[in-house]
Amino acid sequence: MSISAPPRPALDPRHRCISEADVIRRLAFSGWLEEISDGREIEAQEGGTRALAAAVAAGAGYAEPSPGCRLFDYVEVQEVLDWLAHTGQNPLWGERVIPAHEAFIASTRSADRPKSQVFAVEPPPTRFRVSFERTFDLSRFSVGSLVRLRLPAPLRSAYHDEVTVTPMVSPALRAQTHLSDGSVHFRLPVPSDPIVTACALFEFTGRPPRPREDAGRLTDQELAIYLRPSEGLIELTPRVRDLATHLAGQAEPPAAVAAFAAYMTNDFHPQWLRYDELSGGPPCDWALDNRRYDCRVGAALLAALCRARDIPARMVNGQFLSRLKPSNHSWVEVWIDGMGWLPIDILNQYRHQPEWRIDHHWGDHFVRRWDYRLVFERPPLAFTGRMSVAFPAAWQMMHLPTKGGMDIIFTNIGDGSLIYRDRIIVDWTTRRAPSSMLDEVDRRGKKNKRSPD
Repeated sequence: MSISAPPRPALDPRHRCISEADVIRRLAFSGWLEEISDGREIEAQEGGTRALAAAVAAGAGYAEPSPGCRLFDYVEVQEVLDWLAHTGQNPLWGERVIPAHEAFIASTRSADRPKSQVFAVEPPPTRFRVSFERTFDLSRFSVGSLVRLRLPAPLRSAYHDEVTVTPMVSPALRAQTHLSDGSVHFRLPVPSDPIVTACALFEFTGRPPRPREDAGRLTDQELAIYLRPSEGLIELTPRVRDLATHLAGQAEPPAAVAAFAAYMTNDFHPQWLRYDELSGGPPCDWALDNRRYDCRVGAALLAALCRARDIPARMVNGQFLSRLKPSNHSWVEVWIDGMGWLPIDILNQYRHQPEWRIDHHWGDHFVRRWDYRLVFERPPLAFTGRMSVAFPAAWQMMHLPTKGGMDIIFTNIGDGSLIYRDRIIVDWTTRRAPSSMLDEVDRRGKKNKRSPD
């Protein structure tokens, strides 16, 4: 798919709220990942700086609340860079993102340095230790009022087993802690310092899923759940139903799913989205109108197309288990009788190239192969759950590198305040927990340990 028209800025100018320094760090993280992993941060920063300069020169706007202080909308910056790559005006972005993306995916399949041969064989069962910190801004709540906070936790899943969850929190917070399959709950009075961090250590064996030889058929009750016409972002509108018939006809389920995945891989462009701009109608129809999706909206559309053909499908939310870039992600599982729940992911970065075709070797990578992932949610039956901290109507998400892992920062664009920040560090090789979290908790916190299995 080519992108001929330059992207437009956000409908809400408040999205231009990300500092220039953070935008450069994020661009460096996307295009110069191996340089960062090799300790060549200056080289990566220079690359991010060049990318931002190219975007600004091509029309990416910014706010300047004071001289020399530029604030950007990261979605706008990335869209301009993608447009430049697709139209051949500036190939820098595509040339950098593609190998960085390949190195990232390689790092989800091997604990060693990324190598091309890691794609040739199925990853073996591997022991992981993942530290997960979530930092909240509770300044909207009165000091002493009780709040409920949550962290996601590994679900019982074909992706991992032998799971142990260790929640950690400072005893000064006087928090009550509870574990369940899929979440860690903290209930506590708001302290005088409103910035609060809750932590958990996840230990488990990662096992990339495979078809089940003993899989039969779903029950009528299960079919009713996973064929629902409306569920969250999934909505079977008339357009979706007509499109599913057009793409798959009367094909058998495996062929129909392959047709849906090929259509979405070939005819759409992956991009970060502003969710406040999706509120005017069904998200799946928005994706069809704009030929855009992020991982969540793309997964919802793929699931909707499957359900429109009476193929049970569900969204999965979780985490890439990459030491380089352990980011959050959404994908789809479809039920095929006799094979069970099969993962399908339409993640692909080769579409940054104008000559992209579905028959490129990367085109159906996540239809034929799989990698290590951490599963947190499988709606509508398994999800982390609501908490006292809620998302506003308009927000920004940023992925930024931190020592040994990634920060995922959610910001309220209305006032620039922190909603929460997740810090994820993945350790494949050592028997000692990642030090950034545990050393601090050893000084401050208490530990409660229980296996959800």
